[in-house]
Amino acid sequence: MAWFTVRPGRQQIKTHKIQESAARYSYKYQYAMYRGDIGKKPNIDFVYSLPTADKGTVKAWIIENRDGYQLAFDLPSDTIYACREGMMCDDKLKDHTSKGHKQFNSDRNLSQITAYHSDGSFGEYVFRGKPLVYPGQRIKMGSPIAVIEKTDRYVLWFSVYFLDKNKLQDKTIGNKHTHFRPFFQTVGKGKVRLENDQTYLCECTDEMLMQEMSKLEKKNFLKNK
Repeated sequence: MAWFTVRPGRQQIKTHKIQESAARYSYKYQYAMYRGDIGKKPNIDFVYSLPTADKGTVKAWIIENRDGYQLAFDLPSDTIYACREGMMCDDKLKDHTSKGHKQFNSDRNLSQITAYHSDGSFGEYVFRGKPLVYPGQRIKMGSPIAVIEKTDRYVLWFSVYFLDKNKLQDKTIGNKHTHFRPFFQTVGKGKVRLENDQTYLCECTDEMLMQEMSKLEKKNFLKNK
């Protein structure tokens, strides 16, 4: 058995040599594909931004389902803002997990967009409305990424997960991804894990924006400020 990490674009992952003295030859193989990168370790201490504009107020609920932890947000407006910088995924794709065996967005009534983060984790946004971004697009923390349809409330379901190396070889587990509750930056309370049925005020600081920058990028960012 061999593991390969395949990135966007066409690439060769394995070759076979034919034995010259062989009377005949054939190939037989099986494969399983999982979304994620087991070579990376998620940064569970990373500080996320709340999915609203700076100084916006949200109410949060903690939900546990078959996939793991999910956060529900009651937003103050119809715009969803990115909680973290990342690359947008194609949620119409499938993989060999219980989460993506149909396709990652399997709910016809709700929209879903997913961002891939630099540490190998994913940020999943589920809502009733229209995305403002497309697969392959790079987004920044705090940038608008979707618009929720106007109803009596603006609701977003958000979760963070990663491909768990410990689950890959366990054939009894269909869900190969592990969810966890991230930290968020808030006004007054600072860096916190959100509690159920509580209201929070969004705070997006320079320190948050620079978390994944190199020294040169930080220098240029502060200079441009």
